[in-house]
Amino acid sequence: MAAQLIALVEPWAGSRDEAVAWFHDQPLPSFGNLRPADLVRRGRADAVKAYITRIAAGGYS
Repeated sequence: MAAQLIALVEPWAGSRDEAVAWFHDQPLPSFGNLRPADLVRRGRADAVKAYITRIAAGGYS
């Protein structure tokens, strides 16, 4: 699932390396500043995917 989430973010990030960095390092305010990788490890990959989809549609974090 991590690879799928990284692929979704890659167009915004500008490169695969930047998307990987976002996945591992970016705190998400909507999730108490947990990082996407933290959420995936906690079994919340679907929540990260929904977050990415919401942002892609012009929503707020």
